[in-house]
Amino acid sequence: RKIGFVNPELGLINIDDPIPLHISAFGPKMRKMTAELNAGWINFVSAVPGAQTDITTMNETRKAAGLDPAACKTMGLTLGCELRNGEAYDSPRAKAQAGPAVAMIIHNMVEMSERGDLGITTDNDFGEAVAAYRRFYDSYEPKDARYLALHSGHLLFLKPEEEPLITGDMIRDLTFTATAPELRERIRALQDMGYTQFTVQVVEGQEDALDDWAGVIEGL
Repeated sequence: RKIGFVNPELGLINIDDPIPLHISAFGPKMRKMTAELNAGWINFVSAVPGAQTDITTMNETRKAAGLDPAACKTMGLTLGCELRNGEAYDSPRAKAQAGPAVAMIIHNMVEMSERGDLGITTDNDFGEAVAAYRRFYDSYEPKDARYLALHSGHLLFLKPEEEPLITGDMIRDLTFTATAPELRERIRALQDMGYTQFTVQVVEGQEDALDDWAGVIEGL
């Protein structure tokens, strides 16, 4: 069956300029496919050292696919909060803006044996929080679809049972939460690694963070 745009001459849809494809890929199979398609790569970045490890591995995958990593597009996606002077990492504001990313990482740790690992690491031991969350997870119903309850609020908000588990140490280590000068240092480090785009997800109800991040970026 032949298909086509009925009235392209009206200019209602841009069919002239190419639309680049970007793929969020964490595991080796998806990263290999991303390289084979010569697509832009979206990586969730939680800390600078991990971001370096990820892009180094991805660039080897790109080379194996015959690509020049320097010509490839790489987006670093994260959640975080620009801290005011003296503001704690677990302040209500920081927890609202960055906490959902920590919860997502704990979700992964809980499901790791069943569904694979995102590869996000930290020097701190968050075993107690993971064990506590595992108890919540084991209570979710239906048993054969606990993942539905687990991922409710995924990167959107913290569920009531998650609130006390998310600590300032977690937010500091697993998100881009810091003062503006430190955030700029981290972003520059990503750029030096080869990341071509930096994206922050702003959660619902925290739209004022757009102005905060605009100030961070303008100061680069």
